[in-house]
Amino acid sequence: MIKYIFLNSIFVVILNIQNINCFTFSVVMAIYNTGRYLDESIHSLLIQTIGYKEIQIILVNDGSTDNSENICLQFKKFFPNNIIYIKIEHSGVSKARNTGLDLATGKYINFLDPDDQWDSKAFEYFLSFFKINKDIMLAAGRLKYFEKRTIYHPLDYKFYQTRIVNLTQEYNSIITTTSNCFFRSTYISNKKFKENVQIKEDTLFINNILLINPIMGLIREAIYYYRKRYDESSRTQTQRKDSEYYFSTIINVSEHLINSSLALYNEIIPFIQYFLGYDVLFRIRTPSYKYLNSSDYYNYVQLIKRLLRNISDKYILEQVNVSDKYKILALSKKYDRDLRYDMFFENGELKYSNYFSLNLTEDKNILP
Repeated sequence: MIKYIFLNSIFVVILNIQNINCFTFSVVMAIYNTGRYLDESIHSLLIQTIGYKEIQIILVNDGSTDNSENICLQFKKFFPNNIIYIKIEHSGVSKARNTGLDLATGKYINFLDPDDQWDSKAFEYFLSFFKINKDIMLAAGRLKYFEKRTIYHPLDYKFYQTRIVNLTQEYNSIITTTSNCFFRSTYISNKKFKENVQIKEDTLFINNILLINPIMGLIREAIYYYRKRYDESSRTQTQRKDSEYYFSTIINVSEHLINSSLALYNEIIPFIQYFLGYDVLFRIRTPSYKYLNSSDYYNYVQLIKRLLRNISDKYILEQVNVSDKYKILALSKKYDRDLRYDMFFENGELKYSNYFSLNLTEDKNILP
């Protein structure tokens, strides 16, 4: 009888272990005061064509003060086997994601922002891709804006077909967010988001991974819907008003990636340079002088110059969806002189002329 009880206990433990690992996908959602969007976001997971029973949903409430908790508890009530709900003190998105990552048991893990949505067929496409490409550790879907804007992300050009990309060969196929990506759990189970980084923490997370293994999948058919809010209240839309974006993010993300690349390869490898060029040109187009006092603005300009001196001209001039004007403005900042009368970029060629009529010294985005 004792032997039977012992064997039966082992059997129950084995069953429990199997149940713990029965999910195909785990989706971690770091939630902070997004109650007005949360039901739509969770619903986009429950209607996936692979079936909601294949999906573990981990809702981490990062100390929300709105109705987010009530919404989470309602979904937990109706889907108790699929949903884990946990509430923590407000600590930032990185801490919340790490908390959820520790609880994830699916084979593939995603970090869905709680105001965004997945297309209903997306997980089906990811599953098919990972089954065929067993050596690929991460894959990304296309990112399409919705609500205030309804276009694809500026980096969408790389999704001309579903394929495998090696960033050492296609350095312009950069990834800047984790939200539209799935990772094999065996690959990221011991990786964490840096909790002292609150803006572009996902950019740092994924590019730290790609520095080690620059191969990834791109799935054209899988669509991630990224909300551009009408009231412009999302973290991405308000970051230009946050001093951390102008200073800490450059040091904690951009310069960290530079130093990591140098440590690993003794050079700043091309895809990191291309990312830096992409980020710097976005910053140059942002009217930062509106949000910084004169002293901070001057210091910010010095940081931009420091970044630019780590980027070869090639990776500035090759940026897609950026006008030639801003490329020349960036190079003028890099070399501390007005280059409008020296060169311009046309049809993929660098030429020399007094092409630009814009007075460079009047562009506050480029010179203090």
